[in-house]
Order: sequence, then C-alpha cells, then structure tokens
Amino acid sequence: MFTLILPKALILLSAFFLSACTMKQAIKTPVNIIGGLFGYQPPPPQTTLLEELTQAYEICVGAGGGDECVQEAYAIAKQSKNIPEKPLPTGTVIVREVKEQTAGASSAGK
Repeated sequence: MFTLILPKALILLSAFFLSACTMKQAIKTPVNIIGGLFGYQPPPPQTTLLEELTQAYEICVGAGGGDECVQEAYAIAKQSKNIPEKPLPTGTVIVREVKEQTAGASSAGK
C-alpha cells in the first residue's frame, strides 16, 4: 500500500513546487509588461566602490591612459558614490636622513 502512495505523493509534491515557482514568474510578467507600457525603467543595479574603481580604471587604460588612470578612476568613483572630501591632516613632518653603518663599525662601537 505504501509503495503505491509514496511515488504518487512524491509526484504531487514535485508538481506543487514546480507550479509555485512558475506562479511567481507569472505574477512578475504582467507587472513588468504594465510597467513597460507606462515607461517604468528599473533602477540600475547597485555597484560597490571596488567595482566602480575597477570599471573606471579599465575604461581609462582601454582608452590609452597611463599612470594618471588611478587618479581618474578614483575621481570618477568618488563622484558616483558621493564620497565627501576628507580634510588633509595638519601638522609638521620631520624627515631625517639616517646613514647606515656597516656591521664591523657597529660592533666596534659597543
């Protein structure tokens, strides 16, 4: 008895799940058609900052750009993602030149 019911139940469950998937698509299609008739355009897909940088850099390099492509890509991505300007830090930077000593000279001084 169970051997006959189990395959039928499995077939019915499969048909139910398949019809549920097609029903979601069937509901989407009329909405898309009506939206298209009234001029609705879906918003563009959201991209990450990394994707924006990569795309802008590849466009610049493809156009024959050189080293300035990095700055151009950053400027384009910053504008498209509305990244605010960060103020430059204030302060004094002291750069000192350090002369390296040879191994023999440093051990002699100890």
